[in-house]
Amino acid sequence: MENSVRHIDQAMFEITKYFKENGMAKTCTNSHGGYKYRSVDQIMQALSYMMVNHNLRHKCETVSCDIVKNETTAKGTKIYTNIIVLCELHFISLKDGSKEIIKQYGCANMSNNNDRALQAAVSDAQK
Repeated sequence: MENSVRHIDQAMFEITKYFKENGMAKTCTNSHGGYKYRSVDQIMQALSYMMVNHNLRHKCETVSCDIVKNETTAKGTKIYTNIIVLCELHFISLKDGSKEIIKQYGCANMSNNNDRALQAAVSDAQK
């Protein structure tokens, strides 16, 4: 029996190995909390570079979206409303057509920025 490895598996191994050896600095600073973080743009730029080098393409599909609301109690507990999305991240090899689908949840708080909560949840899933 021939022991062949799909191109997608070899490429994802090489990308993982690269990030393990080189890491990725947290170059953005949160203006409210002062903590460092990696932006989705930073992650996608680094990943895109590696994917091109390994003949892969990527797409993200939002599969489901739920709104979770915690009710106010008699003591006046604040209402927290969160949006939770399930995204499928599709990685496809341009060499042999093999693909890998990764399902990931993302969450964002809707209390202060309802207009940006969905995109924030999708960004969380992509990270």
